[in-house]
Amino acid sequence: MPLKHDLAMGKSFSRAARALLRGGPVLRAAGKALTRFLCVYAPVNGLLEHHRVGDSVHGAANAAWARSTAWCLNSIGMDASPEGSLIHGALATMTVEDECNAFGAYALIAAAVAALPLSAPRALRLAVAAAAVTAAVNQVRLMALTWIANYAPEHFGFFEGVVLRTATWLLLLLLLAAAARSATGPATWSSAPPTV
Repeated sequence: MPLKHDLAMGKSFSRAARALLRGGPVLRAAGKALTRFLCVYAPVNGLLEHHRVGDSVHGAANAAWARSTAWCLNSIGMDASPEGSLIHGALATMTVEDECNAFGAYALIAAAVAALPLSAPRALRLAVAAAAVTAAVNQVRLMALTWIANYAPEHFGFFEGVVLRTATWLLLLLLLAAAARSATGPATWSSAPPTV
């Protein structure tokens, strides 16, 4: 998508956030969270997806993921060798695409953590922990896809598109929900009227 489209979408979200900020306390809190989320996600996503910097960052990251995946597969006994962003297996070759390098997930993590009402040190610890878990899950996903591409290629599309991608995003969402819960504390139910 062109950068103009992202800027127009950002302006629409900005108008929605301002409308929320004019509402009651719950709407104001949601508006502040949405504003913090967009202030992080929009520029990071713009750099990664629409700028020359994004191309060089993606290329280097894809090659690094290919090397780490080949190393992990070799360590468990599967023959694999990296070449740029390619992973050569015994029977097939797989390419690590831009969508496979977890930058989209990292951008969402950074934005979601920024939206939480946390102190800077706690937010940094949470972002680093979430990024580490995401990297580990992505590594396992790439290893599984390389194995499937080599030994069960007829099932590759189903596992890549449905099983592993869905499981990865669900795990990320559960991780962020747990982080939000730990940041804001557990929900409390009370019959007392709210105090303002």
